[in-house]
Amino acid sequence: MSAAALREADLLVLAAAVPLHPTCSPLLDVLEEGVLGGCVVFLAGVGSWPAEAGTVDRAVLPAVRRAGGLCMAPTLHVIDAAPAPIEAYCRYWRPITHSLLRDRATRTAAA
Repeated sequence: MSAAALREADLLVLAAAVPLHPTCSPLLDVLEEGVLGGCVVFLAGVGSWPAEAGTVDRAVLPAVRRAGGLCMAPTLHVIDAAPAPIEAYCRYWRPITHSLLRDRATRTAAA
């Protein structure tokens, strides 16, 4: 994903396969450019549960926050990409997502 595409995003779901080595991730390099400016971001760590449970929080979450992303929900940790836990997570956080996107649209229109 390019920095230009990230600048246009209102909502971003970042799923990272774990184990993850943060120094070799092109996504983290793009995030270092500070391109998210208020974008609502949901993080997911896929694989190696529970041994690598904190990997995404330690490696990706700080980069997302430095880039200006808003992470208002905890990181989703799943063993694989099975749809049931992902769908449950999305249903649970849907109300806050609508609220954050509406607030962001209001701030953008006022600017």
